[in-house]
Order: sequence, then C-alpha cells, then structure tokens
Amino acid sequence: MLNQVKEKALREALVGLRDWAEDLLARLVAVPTVNPPGREYPRLVGELGAEMEKLGLSLRVLFPTEAEVRRLYTESEGLPRPNLVGRLELGREKTLHLNGHYDVVPPGEGWTRDPFVLAPDGEWLRGRGAGDMKGTIVAHLAALAALVKIGLEPSCDIELGYVPDEESGGECGLGWLTEQDILRADAGLFEGHSGPALTIANKGVLWLEVEVRGRSGHASRPYEGVNAFAGAVAVARGLLDAEPELCAARSDLPVARPEDARGVMTLGGVISSATAKVNVIPERVSFSVDRRLLPGEDPARVQAEIEARAHQALPETEGLTLAVRRLQLAPAVVCPDDSEIVRALADSLERVYGEKPPRRLSAFFTDMRFMAKIPCCGHSVRSQNIHGPDEGVHRRDILDTALAVALLATAFGA
Repeated sequence: MLNQVKEKALREALVGLRDWAEDLLARLVAVPTVNPPGREYPRLVGELGAEMEKLGLSLRVLFPTEAEVRRLYTESEGLPRPNLVGRLELGREKTLHLNGHYDVVPPGEGWTRDPFVLAPDGEWLRGRGAGDMKGTIVAHLAALAALVKIGLEPSCDIELGYVPDEESGGECGLGWLTEQDILRADAGLFEGHSGPALTIANKGVLWLEVEVRGRSGHASRPYEGVNAFAGAVAVARGLLDAEPELCAARSDLPVARPEDARGVMTLGGVISSATAKVNVIPERVSFSVDRRLLPGEDPARVQAEIEARAHQALPETEGLTLAVRRLQLAPAVVCPDDSEIVRALADSLERVYGEKPPRRLSAFFTDMRFMAKIPCCGHSVRSQNIHGPDEGVHRRDILDTALAVALLATAFGA
C-alpha cells in the first residue's frame, strides 16, 4: 500500500493529466470503430498504440487471418481485426492484465450532436464509445502515465489487451488471442461496475435463432401458401407468455438493481425474412432470442426449455415447420471473492471513493469469460446511455478510475 505522500503525488499527477486524457478520448471517439463491420479498426490501433509506446510499453499487433475472420464473424466483410497487446516488463513475480474493447455499436437515432465528436456537457463528455469503453481505456493509460510522471513503478508486470469485436461476441478479439495462447497474466481487470462498486461475476448469454418455414405463394391467394410470418408471430407470442417460467431462476449474488438478479430473455433483436415483396406469402421468417444466463444455470437445459415452448406454440398448420439454432453461448463467470485481484481492487476503490465497495453480479456478459481460468474482476468509468443516443462518460470519474487502477498496479503482487 502506498504511503500518503506518494498517494498525494499520484493524485496531483492525475489532475495534471486531465487535458491529456480528454484529448486522447476525443481522438479515440473520432475514429468510428463501428461494429459491424469495423472499417476503422487499424486506424484506432495506430492512434492508441502511439500513446502506449510513449509510456514505455512494448507492443504487438496481432491479426486473425482473413479466412478466420470470415469464419468467426460473418458480418465482418473480411476486414482486418487487429488485437493490440502491450507489456510493461519489470521482472515482477506476477502480471496484471488490463483489458478493453475498442469497437462500438452503431450510433443509431436520437443524438443531439455528432456522435463521433466528443462534446463536453457539464460533468459529462458525450460521444459514441465514450462510456463503452474508450473512456475506461483512457483511464488505464492515464494510470500508467501518472505512475511514470512521479517515477513510481508498479508492483507487478502490466499486460494490456485492447481488442476488437466484443460487441459481436469477441471471437476475433480476445477469444482469438486466448486461443493463440498469446497472453500471460495472473489476474485480469475488465469492464464492470463503476464508482465504488466492483464486478465479481458476469452473466452469461445464450443467443438463439428461431426459424419458421412455410410455403410461398401469391398474396392474393393466401390459402394456396403457408404463412411463415403468422407462424413466427404465434411462436414469439408463446415464448413471451412463457417468459416468467423460462426466466424463473434468481441469483443470490448482490446486484445493482433487483431486476439484475433474474435470467432475462429478449426476443427480436434480429428479424429476418426470405421475402422482399409485399405481395408474396412469406415462406421463411426468423427472429433472435437473447437469454441471459445466471451463474450455475445449465445452458443446455435453458435451450431445451425454450425449444420445447417454441414447438408447443407453433400452430398445427400443415406445411409449417420450426427449427432452433444456437448462435452464441457465453458461460457466466464468477471470480472468487477472496482472490488477490478482488481484495486489491476493493482496497484501491475504498481509498478513492471513501467507502467499502460492494461486490456485484453484472447484468452484462463481457470478454472476461475468455480469461476465466485466472481470477478476473471488473470496473469501469462511470457512464450514461451506453448503446443509446448521447452516450457519455463522467469527466471526473476518468481520473478517479485512473487513480484506482494506479493504486491497484502498486498493490497487486506486492
């Protein structure tokens, strides 16, 4: 643990880095790393890598092959997926991994400003990706910059992994890096709760595609075809009606909101039809199911229950068929509460925010699952409207989070 003199110097160094941090965030937000398809990934990695080199980090930029990209992520258009890995080698006994994803979701509608121009708004800085999660990446680098500024070395080696495609499942990003056995760390810090809270568990996710097939024909004679859309509506209605039973499980882990303790289900994020004409009886219609998994839930059982309900709801119309296909499975992740990373992060957050930090289950699923073989927990800069219009990150909390990360780096492995 740092003494008061060194901690005060660290705090003062971070105050002096405020303009640098906000300028870096503005430059990162200005690179529209929208996923899909991810056209600006190399440009972002170049911008970020240049700052990391200035901090004395050795860098590696690693790419899945185009064939791997097309296989792992069909909406990628085969565009390059650079994974940026930085290391600060100090010869310490342990290594701490700091992780972030640089891809962002499309801006969507409802913005009151240009989503790719970082704009101050009182206590907030607004722009797509400012909260999720370029602001947290900036906090990581600000932490290292402050340590460099006052000549204080971490008590552990530092490994940074800034990756693409978290928003699409991570298979071309951290998933690929871990498959290649690139990373070497004893514990990891990922995105998670903000302020004094820390994330010790993530929900998992089960993504399914429910497809209903019928028989096409001319809309003037609907009795000559079999309407797949009508069948899909009935199936969707049946699943929605059964949601209380399909999502009856509750977690005993602490949560930010009572609703977060449930294993929730959302239908229709993606809807597809084989028909592109208004005067054609649709022969194939599909919709997605997003089912968030609690720690301890059996994904196979959850999927089987959803499939059974879908088949029960399918109308008994001749020629109408149903198929359910798994798109994605990410297991829930729990970090032992007594692990060194959790203890060290909790101590650091308490020194920053002045209160004992609650440990929580996150409603989200993150890339943390790819490194679940080592203890991992989560913490992020305070944000607003993630994935929505006028997304923002709290200006002061960038520095508070940076201070927590810097304190963590001087405590882990000590």
